[in-house]
Amino acid sequence: MSVWGSDVAVEPGKYRHRVAIERKVEAQDATTGEVSHTWAPLSLSSDVTTAAVPAQCLTGPGREAKLAGAPQAAATLRVAFRWFPGLRATDRIVWQSVAYDIAGIETDATGRREYRVTCTGGLNDGGR
Repeated sequence: MSVWGSDVAVEPGKYRHRVAIERKVEAQDATTGEVSHTWAPLSLSSDVTTAAVPAQCLTGPGREAKLAGAPQAAATLRVAFRWFPGLRATDRIVWQSVAYDIAGIETDATGRREYRVTCTGGLNDGGR
């Protein structure tokens, strides 16, 4: 059984997409002392990351916002995937090379089978 498997039956094809779940990582340059931020897949253990999580992705209605006088497109995404410990609202989800901010995290009734995450993207780099 894979790390994303479970003893709970899932509809065939439900998790047909792959998403990356990333967390902001802070690094400091040893020479200049400058602090920079990058994004990296979560590490669940020494050999398991969240770089290609099986998921169900559903797009929502798009909208536009005016930022600095120019129209910008925004998108809503709902993502469902197997539960694992440690997901935070400050993480981001990357799907089809687009980074999305996590706007809300819900779980199933047991709280340990499935995440249902609402995301927004398009107005920034997917990282608050």
